[in-house]
Amino acid sequence: MKNSKIVEIVNLYDEFSATNRSEDLREFALWLLRSQGRRDDLTLINSKPAPVKEGRNKEESGKPRSAEESEDTDRNIAYLFNRIAKYSRFYTKKELAEFGLNSIDEFYFLLSIGRSGSPTKSEVYFDTITELTTGAQIMKRLIKQGYVEETTDKNDKRAKRVRLTKKGEKIKGNVFNKLSESIKLKTGNLPQHDKDELLRMLSYIAAFHSHIYKTESDKSVGELVNKYLD
Repeated sequence: MKNSKIVEIVNLYDEFSATNRSEDLREFALWLLRSQGRRDDLTLINSKPAPVKEGRNKEESGKPRSAEESEDTDRNIAYLFNRIAKYSRFYTKKELAEFGLNSIDEFYFLLSIGRSGSPTKSEVYFDTITELTTGAQIMKRLIKQGYVEETTDKNDKRAKRVRLTKKGEKIKGNVFNKLSESIKLKTGNLPQHDKDELLRMLSYIAAFHSHIYKTESDKSVGELVNKYLD
C-alpha cells in the first residue's frame, strides 16, 4: 500500500472519530462504506453492471425475451425485494427487543445521527428515507428512551438539532455488534462468489434509486421511466 493511501485512511479515520465520537473499527468500516457510497452514486448510476457472460441454461441465455416476459421478471424481482426485506425485519426484531428498540428503523436513526454528529430532524428523515410523520414518531420515541437529545441550532435559535446521548452511543454500538449474528443468516448459504455478484448488482440498483431520491424526488414515476428506462 502506498504511503498516500495510508495517509488518506488515517485522515478519514480522524474525520470519523471527530464526527461520530467513536473509535470502533467496525463502525468506521461501515461509515467509510456508506460515505464512499454517497460519493460513488453518480459514478454507478452512469455505469451499468457488466452482463453475466453465460446463463445457467445455455439455450435460454441468448434467447430474446418478449415485453411480457420482461415485465414478469421485473414484477418477480420487486416482489422478492419486498419479501426479503420482511424476512430481514423478522430476524432483526428478535435481536432488537433486548435493547428497547421497536424496529430496525430506530437503529438506522441512531446510525444516521451518530454519523452526522448533530443533524436537524429533517436531515435524519431524508438520510434514512423516512416520511415526516413516521420519522417524527420514531424520533419522539428515541428522545423519550434517552437515546437522543435535542439541541438548539447555533445559527438559528428557532431550529432544533439532535445528537446521541452517551446512552444512545452505547446502545448503537451494542446493537451494531449484536446484529452481526444475523447478517450471515440473511444472505443465506450462497457461496462467496455468488454473494460478490449479488452485492455488485444490488450496489448498482441502490445507487440508481439513491440518485433519483436525492435529485429528482419531485418527478412522477412516469417521468422517471421516460428519462431512465426508455
